[in-house]
Amino acid sequence: MSQDQTTKSIPFIPNFLSPLIFIFIDSIKLIFINHPKLFFYIYISAALPLSLSVASLSLSAVPRLLKLHIRRLEFLYQVVDIWVEAANVKETCELDLKQLYRYKLLHFIPVFIFSLFNLVAVVTAVASPAKKRSRPGFRALVSGLKARWAGPAVTCVVTAAFWVFWALVTAAVGDSSAAVKVLMTVIEIYVMAVFSVAGVVSVAEERAGVDAIRAGSGLMKGRRAVGWVLSGLILLTTSCIGREIVGVMDGQDLIGKKLTAEMRVGYMIGLMMLLGWVIMWSYVVITVYYCDCRKRHGVIRQDDVELVDANFEF
Repeated sequence: MSQDQTTKSIPFIPNFLSPLIFIFIDSIKLIFINHPKLFFYIYISAALPLSLSVASLSLSAVPRLLKLHIRRLEFLYQVVDIWVEAANVKETCELDLKQLYRYKLLHFIPVFIFSLFNLVAVVTAVASPAKKRSRPGFRALVSGLKARWAGPAVTCVVTAAFWVFWALVTAAVGDSSAAVKVLMTVIEIYVMAVFSVAGVVSVAEERAGVDAIRAGSGLMKGRRAVGWVLSGLILLTTSCIGREIVGVMDGQDLIGKKLTAEMRVGYMIGLMMLLGWVIMWSYVVITVYYCDCRKRHGVIRQDDVELVDANFEF
């Protein structure tokens, strides 16, 4: 299939922006028009719990207090002259680090589980018509999670290993020039886009790990800039919500206005619900982008990726 047949355009809109607009429109249609009931179930059962799990780490004072204590101990270790005292300070610092790692690990487990459920559920709901011309019910999504969790789990582990490596690289670079920081940010957003598509591939095509990443990167050919922009917009949106959550914890809203206790509770609930919706929407956007890339490469027919009418069994 030629590129002209698979590329839609909008009058008076640059060709670069047309795919983005269509992807956003299709994702909104899927959630609110075509299949609101199914995505409401996904939101309640997976996206909202994931939002609460992610935000709970930011809301908890334990990791922040531990980090502050660790920094103080590291400073003391550098200035203490007596080696015995320095050894005690170092030992205490190591114990706090272990406690911090255990705390983050406990939060990582529910985040990993709900992320996996979100990924499998959304990809199954959006990408299945490319092969079956039908959409599963919620029970089928749960069955799909039981049958397909292994591949996405392996891909997520490989992705997590890379981000650990990337964190070490970022720490090694330290305070570099603005140009280096911009370059690293550009690379980071692009890698996020590749890994996001790889997650969809691991569910839709039952691939795993490096194989899924390689396949996802190949599908993005000709649409890499679109994937980068989508990933950047998702990152920007979630980051803004995250900063607002931290601000509410400090008693201020986006414009710096002081909040009462009742306002903070209501505002926090609203932000949690918004974050959950953005998380689910981001999975839908990336899956629609994946279908667009497959269609562009002629892997599936144009008719196979049209948004069909809802016909679910709950």
